[in-house]
Amino acid sequence: MASPPRQRLVAAFEALGTASVRELAEHVGRSPESLYFHVRKLVDAGLVEEAGERALERHTERLYRLVATRLRLDGDLAAPGYREALAGTCRSITRATQRDWCRALETDGARLQGPGRNLALHHYHVHLKPADRRRLVGLLEELTTFVLEHNDPARGELHSFTSALAPVADTSGSP
Repeated sequence: MASPPRQRLVAAFEALGTASVRELAEHVGRSPESLYFHVRKLVDAGLVEEAGERALERHTERLYRLVATRLRLDGDLAAPGYREALAGTCRSITRATQRDWCRALETDGARLQGPGRNLALHHYHVHLKPADRRRLVGLLEELTTFVLEHNDPARGELHSFTSALAPVADTSGSP
């Protein structure tokens, strides 16, 4: 998942459900040839599975789908290499978020204010009691559920949504 094309493919699967590589390519704006390798990697990793075939005029196309309707980071932080893999995934996701944000700033449709606002960026260091942290995690889960349930490729404008929560070591020396 540290690969940006694979992250885009997972997001495309979340939007489209079962899809062919051709449909995935149309959704992410790339050629089908550039995606076969990444789809195979997702299949090999157990994140995507083959879901049958569809007959076209002259041939058939293979269909794929996510194994789970919602993927999440979950694993053993003590497992060898797992922390490094997660760090790589985090770097890749934050780079993709930065690219999306900067590209949005270059468009005439970027709005920071008013009812048409489509840009938002929040970054805070906050001290949370355990109960407040649990509530925040629940709210992030609600937001994620909301954006996935309201994803409408046929009629909606494509947006990038990223959320992150991490404990931060206080290096100030204050209590």
